[in-house]
Amino acid sequence: MTALASDNLQLLADAPGGVGALRRLILDLAVSGRLVAQDPADDSVEVLISQVVSRKASVGGSRKEKLKARAAVAPSKNTLPPGWVQMRLGDLTTKLGAGSTPLGGKQVYVAEGVMFLRSQNVWNDGLRLGDVARIPTSIHREMAGTHVFSGDLLFNITGASIGRCAAVPSHFDGGNVSQHVVIVRPALLELQAYLHKVLISDLVQDAVMAEQVGVSREGLSVAKLSEFAIPLPPLGEQHRIVAKVDELMALCDRLDSRQQDAEAAHARLVQVLLDSLTQARDADEFQACWRRLAGQFPLLFTTETSVESLRRTSIQLAVRGLLCETGPSDAHATALINSIAASRAQAWRAGLAPKPKPFSQVDGEEMPHRLPLGWSWVRLGQLGVASTGSTPVTTQTDAFDGPTPFIGPGQITPGGVISSGEKSLSDTGLASSTVARPGDLLMVCIGGSIGKCAIADRVLAFNQQINSLSVFEASPHFVFLVMCSPEFQQAVLGAATGSATPIINRSKWEDIPVPLPPLATQHRIVAKVTELLALCDQLKASIAAARAKHVQLAEALVAQAVAG
Repeated sequence: MTALASDNLQLLADAPGGVGALRRLILDLAVSGRLVAQDPADDSVEVLISQVVSRKASVGGSRKEKLKARAAVAPSKNTLPPGWVQMRLGDLTTKLGAGSTPLGGKQVYVAEGVMFLRSQNVWNDGLRLGDVARIPTSIHREMAGTHVFSGDLLFNITGASIGRCAAVPSHFDGGNVSQHVVIVRPALLELQAYLHKVLISDLVQDAVMAEQVGVSREGLSVAKLSEFAIPLPPLGEQHRIVAKVDELMALCDRLDSRQQDAEAAHARLVQVLLDSLTQARDADEFQACWRRLAGQFPLLFTTETSVESLRRTSIQLAVRGLLCETGPSDAHATALINSIAASRAQAWRAGLAPKPKPFSQVDGEEMPHRLPLGWSWVRLGQLGVASTGSTPVTTQTDAFDGPTPFIGPGQITPGGVISSGEKSLSDTGLASSTVARPGDLLMVCIGGSIGKCAIADRVLAFNQQINSLSVFEASPHFVFLVMCSPEFQQAVLGAATGSATPIINRSKWEDIPVPLPPLATQHRIVAKVTELLALCDQLKASIAAARAKHVQLAEALVAQAVAG
């Protein structure tokens, strides 16, 4: 490796994606002849080519003169070290062809039989056989053209895994491959290890991306793959290159493991310290813990994961009443509960809301934690009027393409921001849909994104996968914090039915217990959380800026190492 890269190894490794960049740099240096020193005692590359020619002739007939001519005119896109030549991949192999799928497809798979390798089994670090399919021996014999042997290379030519390449080890028991995988059989077994390094390097991977065809599914033809130019050094130099690459990749493995261990330890430390806040027994203990933590913010919250932990903990502390004390002059929450009930009854009598639903009191077993003095546990539905969304009939064409946004779960982001969907409703569509007003709370009530919530910032309509709550008198921003809290999210999942597709109906949603402080306390809590979340945003921005500088520096070092 160049001195520039080796002297800055830790900087490169610590950059986001740095170990991956190091691996690519190592391979780039290897296939361009800048990783190991040349040895004048090595047999020339012409000796190697002569051996390849002889082997290919013995396997497929005499092609000696043709191969020599092709080697001489092989295109040279890169400056090669002295003594290297550039060969087409097809000229270095005795077989280069795609597999095939047995007649009957998956229906012929058996529990015991010959391995049938598919693209998901082919990885750069080797074959992964945990989910390997198997076919009967009789079918294996019929598919003689797709037999795989030890010493082969397998190269994926379709799909998201296009370009992945595995070296078939010496202990391989034999098998077949599907049509999504190409068998690359080096003319000499000694070429396998070096060719593998070339095929997984950016030199070939960039060529794969440039040559692939297909709109909906990536694809690479065997003919194109056969024409790929391979920089070929003498065999002795290949052995030294492979040994050095393996040594440096092992170093990358250690760097990667060390980095992951450090990140895991950091995450555990942050979580323990944040947990000390949520587990404080009283206000004095909480304030002492908070002072210790606040003094270490720059050292602790150095990753996006840690900042997200701080964000979640801030919300959890808020709804437990630990961030702000309830003032002695604040009215008890029961006064607010009674006032909300009176307002709901008045709205019902005026025909502006449905008849209030009776709710049972929250008993002790339902309370996830103790509340400060002046707070009360209530049911979510006691705070306002809940609704479930609906969708106009799609055949009612005049219901759509109007001025009012129509959203589904995908338009509610985890951060509580509501994006505009592709659909909108006309006044006709609004008459058969459910409308949210600014300040109404929305929560996804079905599927993998169940629990995502937001506050409506404009008039909009929403579909049946979303519940809404129009809050009476309480602060919608405080109720939003409650809905975002871990306790509420756990309660949603606990009340949901269905394992594959969880769903919570509106009645169960309304029955979830929520903590309610006096209104003045709610406003102070919202202000404090807003301040803390702004701090989280600043921390994330600082992390992103530092990461960008780190990446730029690492990329510059890589570029210099490659150019040098």
